[in-house]
Amino acid sequence: MSLLLIHGTVQTLCTAAELTLPATLIHCLTRREARGLLAEVLCGMISFLAVSTLFIFILINAYRERHSKRGRLFKTPIELYLVSLFLGDFMHGLGTTLQLKWAYEGKIRSGAYCDVQGSLIHVGSTIMAMTTLVIAFHTFIVVWRGVKTDSMFVPTIILGAIWSYTVLFAAISRRIFNGPKNPFYQPAPYWCWISNSLFHRIIGQWLWMWLASISSLVLYLLLFLWVRGNITVQPEYPWWKFKVHRRVRTFNQTRMRRYAYIMIAYALIYAVFVFPLSIVRWITYVHNYRGRVSPLPPEATFATMSVYNLIGISNILLFFFTREGLLFFKDHPQTSVVVTFPTINVTTTIEFSSVGKVNDSPVAESF
Repeated sequence: MSLLLIHGTVQTLCTAAELTLPATLIHCLTRREARGLLAEVLCGMISFLAVSTLFIFILINAYRERHSKRGRLFKTPIELYLVSLFLGDFMHGLGTTLQLKWAYEGKIRSGAYCDVQGSLIHVGSTIMAMTTLVIAFHTFIVVWRGVKTDSMFVPTIILGAIWSYTVLFAAISRRIFNGPKNPFYQPAPYWCWISNSLFHRIIGQWLWMWLASISSLVLYLLLFLWVRGNITVQPEYPWWKFKVHRRVRTFNQTRMRRYAYIMIAYALIYAVFVFPLSIVRWITYVHNYRGRVSPLPPEATFATMSVYNLIGISNILLFFFTREGLLFFKDHPQTSVVVTFPTINVTTTIEFSSVGKVNDSPVAESF
């Protein structure tokens, strides 16, 4: 039975015996930390419920459209990527929801429950990062080069590799590096996560989060300048050969700007959620690794993690506002406007709908 004990000047809910265990096996929460953890969990639950609701609607719509002319379940690569992204959101949200046990008991303990909770957060976050990275490159290729990529073979291979790498990494690492006093998933310290190994944390999750954030920002910045009229693309040359110039006002500014902002929203939101958390976690890890106390208060970790846990509901909102017509969701009545922007010796025409989405073009078909 857990009792309120005073350990030094800090109150915890751990027993006297539990206070003697190493940090790799248990972390005793203070009242202050328990409140912060609860707030972080509630944010994760919001995303978990939002993603769960989306999947329910997708299944209902799929059942209603089972006899329609749609045919296969996924019509375009972007639908496959979005399902992978939402599954990552779902797993991360479920892992965060399981942290309610830690907030209620006032302690994080290694064991089977810790392994499940830690693996869900680890796998879910990595899938989210890798899929976001793939969506960024897919969008860039389709829009920048105007390449029609409606084949499902390559996306299936890519996502198969992503899920295989992530799941096998988690399973094999836990099997090989799981020790009695140093488990692979252990208190980190406010929830269970990858053990205190910099190598495993980088290749298991951090690397992909950083790549997704930085790459998405760079690619979508190029797309924004291209759509805005500051870049001229040469389709007959490699993608990196383009001209940067003053803004060319030969197209409907409102529609193009709206579309550019929608495209860049995914990257900006992901970066806003990831970078603060990465900085806080990195500072904390470096100080703990050197045997020092982190200068950051626990509230910094809980605040940044709370923001990161809202990424699921943010992805859902972006989907509803910018990806209508996908995954069995019907389009609303729209009005369209055709905008033309110049390339060197080439004129490219794309049709934009009233909601800022591309219609009836190679770009639309590829998405």
